[in-house]
Amino acid sequence: MPFSDLKERLTDNINHSIRTAGGIALLSVQTFRDLFTRPFYFGLTAEQVTIMGLDSLLLVAITGLATGSVMALQFGYA
Repeated sequence: MPFSDLKERLTDNINHSIRTAGGIALLSVQTFRDLFTRPFYFGLTAEQVTIMGLDSLLLVAITGLATGSVMALQFGYA
């Protein structure tokens, strides 16, 4: 029975990987198609870039500081 469990897990992992790759490919195709389809929403795009980029800068800085502190501590012991 251990072989059938291994086969089932391997099959599930392969199916999951194929579905994930297919989803990424589909998203990429839709994104590139919509980039060149009218109407163009430059204002909304700029707003979203600002919201996702500049407004998350504080969170990124805090996360980087915490990660850097832990890495410095760990490398200090080495």
